[in-house]
Amino acid sequence: MTENQSTQQYPLAMTITKKMNIGKFKLIVFDKLDSTSSEAMRIAKNSKVDSNYAVLAKSQTSGRGRNGKNWQSRSGNLHVSLLIKPDKELELLPQLSFVTALAVYDCMSSRGLTTGSSKPTTNDAVSCFLDPVVKLQDGIIQLKWPNDVLVNGRKIAGILLESVKIENNYYLIIGIGINITYHPDNIDQPTTSLISENLPPIELQALLEKLIENFEKYYQIWHNNGFSFIRKKWLEHAYKLHENISVKHQNDIITGLFKDIDNTGRIILQLPSKKILSFSTAELFFSKKITKFKL
Repeated sequence: MTENQSTQQYPLAMTITKKMNIGKFKLIVFDKLDSTSSEAMRIAKNSKVDSNYAVLAKSQTSGRGRNGKNWQSRSGNLHVSLLIKPDKELELLPQLSFVTALAVYDCMSSRGLTTGSSKPTTNDAVSCFLDPVVKLQDGIIQLKWPNDVLVNGRKIAGILLESVKIENNYYLIIGIGINITYHPDNIDQPTTSLISENLPPIELQALLEKLIENFEKYYQIWHNNGFSFIRKKWLEHAYKLHENISVKHQNDIITGLFKDIDNTGRIILQLPSKKILSFSTAELFFSKKITKFKL
């Protein structure tokens, strides 16, 4: 495909710079896009989708987070959306947010971020991920319900799931953003990046390859064995588990013990009265601010 052909087929993209396969995904890389998830949506609507796709953009002009919020997407961070066609019931697909969170977690923990005990080696899949002079403590990486990855209590990665029905088929788009060299400040929760944590930058393709490898591993477990293992693994790294948190549900502020997540991924709170409540939609207090989530 020539550059002229690429801009005709993808009018909101600057240039396709690379096309290749990673695992079971066809990778398409752009210099600039409005949004990788929007491009994945266009591929689903305008193409005969015969495979999984990974859409990567070096920068986005209209990247988005949950609830339609704009997400700042400068060059130097990872912005990718995975387009898949799951053969599972629609109501199970939100569980893939937890699958993806584990894939991101493993990208970081495999490089020593959780222990600070091992030095990178030249033959690692992700080189220069951790500066060996940086000493980080166990538990530094945590997973925040239902779709964030935190380092030192600050958001370093986010996940956004969107589904689309084309004819009689449902497709799922999994948007993933990982802050490497830059993090936005004007959002409603603390954020960070690898650079801000005194970690050197990573080559984007190496990170993407590791991310897809991890995603395929956990997806296969989920597909073959259900949510049980994924749920257990996610809870091992859950932020604020067994601690008191406050949520806003409708017009009420509810404080309770973060007890668990159920088999659909809903958060479970135990109130001081011992009453148990579960939420698929809630606003969680984070550093004295409210962040809205929805499964």
